Amino acid sequence: MLFDRFGGRKTMPANLILQAMLLILSPLYLKSTQGLFLFAGLAGFNYGGVLVLYASEVSHVWGVDSVGRIYGLLFSSNIFASLAPVGAGVVFDWTGNFDLAFVLIGVGIGMVVAGFLLLKRNWLCREVQI
Repeated sequence: MLFDRFGGRKTMPANLILQAMLLILSPLYLKSTQGLFLFAGLAGFNYGGVLVLYASEVSHVWGVDSVGRIYGLLFSSNIFASLAPVGAGVVFDWTGNFDLAFVLIGVGIGMVVAGFLLLKRNWLCREVQI
């Protein structure tokens, strides 16, 4: 609904900012069972939103016929994200909790959003030929 109303260029950064804030603030509310349920629900909602938002934006920018090819390439970037649990495990081994790992991942997402917002999106879309 938000994508249809505001478009992908606004909803995708908003989704990532919410995910970054969720992770950065997680040490405050992951101390209770209710906080864990809240975290799991919001993190799952944000991740599910990303899957839908990116496919929709690819469709709007490059056309419906290109979704399978371009979204497949975009989705393969999850390979890099698969390293996050390993890194979080290392941080847990050092500190005894996941607080620092979640904060670092949230800061990383925030840096990506800042880079995304600084790019000239129209220039990027014209230059990329897939």
